[in-house]
Amino acid sequence: MRHLILLLLSFPFFSWAQPETLTYGKWRELGPTESPENSNLTDYSYTRIKGTGRLIFIEFDERLPNRIFTGSPTGGLFVSDDKGESWRVGGTDHLFVPGVSHIQVAPESSDTWFIASGDGDADFTFSIGVARTKDAGKTWEWINGVDESLPVTELNKPWNVVRIRKLLVEPKNGNRLWAATTEGLFLTENALAPTAEVRWRKLAGGAFQDLCFQPESRGRTVLASGRELWMSTDSGTHFNKIEIPRDFSVITDDLPEKWLTIRMSADAPNLLYVAYTANEGHGSRRFNAELYTFHLIDKRWSFIREFGKDMGAQKQMGHGRHQSIAVHPKDASTLYWGNVLRVHKSEDGGITVSGLPKAYHDDLHYITFDPHENAVYIATDGGINRSRDGGNTWEDLTRGIGVSNMFNIGSSMSHPAHVSYGGFDTGNVWRDDQGVWRQVFFGDGFKSVPLVTDSTIGIYCSSSSGFGYMEPDGRTDFRTPSRNVAGYQWKVHFAVDLKDEDLLYLAAPKGVMRSWNRGEEWEMLKEAPKGAEVWEVYLNEHDPNELYFTSISGTEGIWRTRDARNEMALDIEWERLVPSIPEFKNGEPIKLTIADIEPDPFNPRAFWVAFGRQENGFEGYPNPKVLYYNGSRYEDWTGIARGDAMLQDRKVLEIEADPALSGRIYIGTSAGVFVKEGFNGAWSQEWGIPHAEVRELELHPYARVLRAATFGRGLWEMPLPAVEAKIKVRGEQHWTDRSILTHLVVKNGAVLHLKGETWMAYGVRITVEPGGAVEVHGTIEVLAGTAWKGFDVQSSKGFLFFKGKSGEVRYSNR
Repeated sequence: MRHLILLLLSFPFFSWAQPETLTYGKWRELGPTESPENSNLTDYSYTRIKGTGRLIFIEFDERLPNRIFTGSPTGGLFVSDDKGESWRVGGTDHLFVPGVSHIQVAPESSDTWFIASGDGDADFTFSIGVARTKDAGKTWEWINGVDESLPVTELNKPWNVVRIRKLLVEPKNGNRLWAATTEGLFLTENALAPTAEVRWRKLAGGAFQDLCFQPESRGRTVLASGRELWMSTDSGTHFNKIEIPRDFSVITDDLPEKWLTIRMSADAPNLLYVAYTANEGHGSRRFNAELYTFHLIDKRWSFIREFGKDMGAQKQMGHGRHQSIAVHPKDASTLYWGNVLRVHKSEDGGITVSGLPKAYHDDLHYITFDPHENAVYIATDGGINRSRDGGNTWEDLTRGIGVSNMFNIGSSMSHPAHVSYGGFDTGNVWRDDQGVWRQVFFGDGFKSVPLVTDSTIGIYCSSSSGFGYMEPDGRTDFRTPSRNVAGYQWKVHFAVDLKDEDLLYLAAPKGVMRSWNRGEEWEMLKEAPKGAEVWEVYLNEHDPNELYFTSISGTEGIWRTRDARNEMALDIEWERLVPSIPEFKNGEPIKLTIADIEPDPFNPRAFWVAFGRQENGFEGYPNPKVLYYNGSRYEDWTGIARGDAMLQDRKVLEIEADPALSGRIYIGTSAGVFVKEGFNGAWSQEWGIPHAEVRELELHPYARVLRAATFGRGLWEMPLPAVEAKIKVRGEQHWTDRSILTHLVVKNGAVLHLKGETWMAYGVRITVEPGGAVEVHGTIEVLAGTAWKGFDVQSSKGFLFFKGKSGEVRYSNR
């Protein structure tokens, strides 16, 4: 016989507790906001991967020598007023598209800034134009014009992406502002006017990526480049094309993607450096990159060098990272450039070159010099670094810049403070219960789940290298099934059975795989449909026998089984569910990428499904779809057709149901988090969290916190209100390995048997009314940092009573 009072004393009181400083409904940033510490990587691997996320420009304020700007194309603008020692958000968190590609400061005021929205190098976010602030980022307004407007990405045509990579403001007149866009070169001459009066005009057609003034020309000579090279000698009012020698590779190459990047130095004001980069596009295996000079006075071109190899077939400068070149403002013969692995330096105008010490993240996106001191800065896929000794040593300035591009997160069920994520080019990173982030795996990181006990920590991870596991002693190994059996895809999806953490399911292109021993061995559970690939797996947290998977590249659809734990894989039966709704193309099946599936915790046959996900780029369907399958038919919860336009022009990427409140769902979108109460409820946006893309939501059922993994602003968390709903238990019921997420009331005459492990959510109580009883055949586990008071009982003559009433909790054999 094991007395319940002993069970109470032996509860695993974990170190995590609901922090008193948290406020229900208020979001807080969990980070990381600085480079994570090294957990187990080699020094070289750690150097290559450490950081928070991708930054693509660095600019300075000519009047304020301590002010520096940097920006993320997915996370927005950051500002330092102490030379990079600390950073603050530049006020872009709640713009519809928070990403920023460049900034210019008006010469009239250091509080007036112009930003180019979106991603100027790739398609992580699209541009919706140029925004202006006159109060140092406190408020923003769009100045895209009305009649002769600046081109922007049309929200109902997101497949036609517009990019703005560079802005340029006239040194003495903030009204004159140029924009280099993929739809042409544009100029406004009243950028400081009221928004309704701003006008833009197109100066040249084609795709543009770069702008600069000729030094010492006081703004009279302006140069612009993209696919071609252009110059203006009348203060940027009219531009003429500069002819390039026909034997240069920029003319002769058959590579379709070509850019020209331009740089000048006050030390040689008539010498223009032109860097040419080219490739075949996304996934390219062929590259070219060369350096030229052009003399503005005698119109003479010179071939300087071919950029050597950097990593694999890639060159020392690369298309997509073509802004990573700089010439010293006081020494025109000193140049820095880079692409993937390291910064290179030349001190003779590019003729000879040497590689600089590696002390920064891979993938360079911008190199520039501080106009106020002899220092060079670089922006990478991990953050921002500075060298004050010619590149021999580098200082990491990524302190307070939370721009992680997270794909997925995972939390420990027993120790909720432990959370891990996989990020774009920042690998897999884990946060401990002290709030310290640590680097675990290398590469592009995806799904990550920490396995935590009171004494050990292991981590499941997936990355571009496959599925891996970090042992409690820090050793890591990859346990991906053979490509001959499973196939290969860049992003690896898996699911963990939370009741048996050794049991895994893997979405492999050739089918759904299963492992009973943490990935040591795999078996095929279900082959992919003919002509299709398996994309993602979803395990019902409330019923671990229910498993879903989705397919792409042919036979789109949802497959479900309610027998996932059956050891005989061939005996498992699957059903295909093809979503369709009457108002969508006359009820035809929806053939769009499935973004997420979320089982209804209150209806064992029901689930929600969202459409429109792409990992990078934009789904060609203008509006989202959130459907609810009630077991027999689909209902459209999106709301747009019924006049609720909150989700108009947004992608829905993630759905998370509240397991304690029937009908409440949260969704992660391309512009933040929204919540809805039931089919007839209206969507409302969660404020206090940036409007970056939310790639995953996780509602921790026991800790009652909602976590949002953003693609651009890292991890955010919001405590949820205490549960007020109640479940009434009548008759005799047997619950095995159950999660109790709402208050329980055991009614008169009822007997509730709790077997195995029973998990209690934060703040949940069990009330036993007179004549009722609870019999415990195992353990009750809680998450509070003090003794659980869910029963609040006192013993008398072998019975335990709830607050003196006659309800009882019986002793029981385990």
